[in-house]
Amino acid sequence: MNPIPGASVTVYSGMQQVATALTDGNGDYRIENLAPGSYTVVAAAPGFQPGTATVSITAGMDTEQNFQLEEEPGSVFGTVTNGCTNQPVSGALVLVTDGDTLLGFDVTDNSGNYIVGDLPPGDYTVTVIKQDFISASKSVTITSLGNTQFNFVLTPIAFPPESIKGEVIENRYLTQTEYVHKICWTPSPGECVVSYQIFRNGELIVTVPADQLKYLDRCRSKKEDSYSVRAVNALGEVSAPITITVG
Repeated sequence: MNPIPGASVTVYSGMQQVATALTDGNGDYRIENLAPGSYTVVAAAPGFQPGTATVSITAGMDTEQNFQLEEEPGSVFGTVTNGCTNQPVSGALVLVTDGDTLLGFDVTDNSGNYIVGDLPPGDYTVTVIKQDFISASKSVTITSLGNTQFNFVLTPIAFPPESIKGEVIENRYLTQTEYVHKICWTPSPGECVVSYQIFRNGELIVTVPADQLKYLDRCRSKKEDSYSVRAVNALGEVSAPITITVG
């Protein structure tokens, strides 16, 4: 432990203060001329929790009493918002950890605010978890009596359409038959969807705007193809595919 210079060491007899001293640059102190008896000794320093000890003084003898003061705890606070809508995210779980050790947690209120207090000074990780969002983490340094602010912007998870259907339209000509593959899908339940990616047999063939919920794949020379649709949100997140075989 590092020495604490300038800490006050006060000696009490019952409720009466009888002596006091300040620690030097090495954290050492000395109080002399105490009458034999039992005393309460209190050590205090800014930013530290006080230390208390009971000491018995014997005539003609020096008594050593050391103190190891713990730093006062600090806190981390902030706001969690939705990266798509810029609205507060309520009900998000905020965890403060030291490796695998959980030091504290809070749940965001209706305004997206959180605060985790009583944290010993040190370096920790703050993680925010909310269903339907991508979890976010930041490193934080907590100082004694310090209130450290960390705001989080959560990215919504992109979700695929909930259903998809398809059909084959045959256009017969004199010498050949053309197949048109029509696929339709329901809107993605995810937030801030801006477009849909259409894949044929695993290859991206077109991206359509969010208000377009069908696609006609024309001039197909074969009757059967596999199609997938993925939703893309405003933050660039791409959903898992929903797939159908047409033909």
